[in-house]
Amino acid sequence: MKHSNVYYTRETDGTYKPCKSATGIRNDIGADLFRYKGLVYEGTTGVFMFNESRIAEYLEDCRGREDKYREIVEKTAAHYGLSPRYTQPEVMKKDLFPPDSRKLANALYHKEKCYFSRAYNENGIELYTMDKEKASYPTLYAPCNGWMIGIGPSSDLDKTLSFLTQPGFNLYDYLVERYETALNNLDKWADAGIAEFLGRREEADEHNRPIKEQREAERIDRIEKREAEQRAREEQAQREYETAIEKAETAIMDGRTVDNTEIGGRSLILQLFRENGIELPLKTQGWVKSSLANIHRDGDNGWSYSYYGGKGSQGSTVFKGYIKELADAIQYKRQYAQPEPDAGIEGNGPGYGYENAAEDDMEI
Repeated sequence: MKHSNVYYTRETDGTYKPCKSATGIRNDIGADLFRYKGLVYEGTTGVFMFNESRIAEYLEDCRGREDKYREIVEKTAAHYGLSPRYTQPEVMKKDLFPPDSRKLANALYHKEKCYFSRAYNENGIELYTMDKEKASYPTLYAPCNGWMIGIGPSSDLDKTLSFLTQPGFNLYDYLVERYETALNNLDKWADAGIAEFLGRREEADEHNRPIKEQREAERIDRIEKREAEQRAREEQAQREYETAIEKAETAIMDGRTVDNTEIGGRSLILQLFRENGIELPLKTQGWVKSSLANIHRDGDNGWSYSYYGGKGSQGSTVFKGYIKELADAIQYKRQYAQPEPDAGIEGNGPGYGYENAAEDDMEI
């Protein structure tokens, strides 16, 4: 069967990749085999076979069983299809890898010139990939007036080819039309890369300036709005926190049960201790967060607590005493720690009251 001098590897996505540095493997069983980067492939289908170190072993196993080998190759070809090496025998290595296939050119959005290498496609369209781009599916570039214009990812080759092969399509005219359409719309951004390519960068900057200012104003407005919303959420959370603390303290003053619910992701009862300046041992804090169910009055026995049962769970030996301390602290705060009255300018403060003045007059 007639074939070209190009070897192709079959990729996992079913596409074929021409190999510039692949070399054929001489053998006496009539097999089309080639080595590429330390691996061995079958040339008819381009499928991977084994590591290069196994060549001698494989050929020895196939000797005398050439018919069986050809049968396997035929089944593989029926399943996967033939490599372009056989379907396009007229395509030679010089067509795919010409001496000047690597180019140094300007590209949109790049300050310095970059190197590009020819990207193979079955339609023969002149496409390139940027050498320094290391993506799995690099961008395809088409040459235009000495520049390289990014068209689309190599993973979407069919779409790129259909775009470039439209009847009467001209890439330069397309870029000019796209740029001027934006320029004639006060709300549309003029592409700076295309403007640079067309030598009209100042014009684009002038057109984009009010759009940029408007977008910046909108960005600042969004930030301020988010910050205001965040402050409102924090203030609401603080109000809910203070209300929950107030209700819990009132319940303790009334001798009612207080459940160890969550408040802002924290243990309510643990926060009660903290708000009243009582520092629990670290081990007890952990127990309160994980096991405490509530605190409650236990008849004439004073304050007690309930905790969640379960395998390995147990109560706290010191916690009951801390509940009494908490209740006393809340009672003191509510009954005795009231703010002092403000001193008045007419002598209503301590030492300036009417009663003191009368007593001084009597003494005189």
